Amino acid sequence: MTKSTKRSTEVKKKVLIVGGSNSIRYTPEVECQLEGKAHVERVPDNARSTRYTLERLDSWLGRRRWDLIYFNLVIPRSLLRGG
Repeated sequence: MTKSTKRSTEVKKKVLIVGGSNSIRYTPEVECQLEGKAHVERVPDNARSTRYTLERLDSWLGRRRWDLIYFNLVIPRSLLRGG
């Protein structure tokens, strides 16, 4: 079996990106960097905030077994200012 044949038959890791609008911009680069190593998906919606994400997380995860889930959520300015 050649390297290219072996690589195409290997099971790729499953990566899910849960992020806000900024993740739309970097997801294609992550896909390129992990090409041949992992299948990268991004949630179908803008994750917006922690509350919004928690309300939808079960549906975004589905029944799939993810190898890596990357969270990139915005910290509200009110929390950065201490209240």
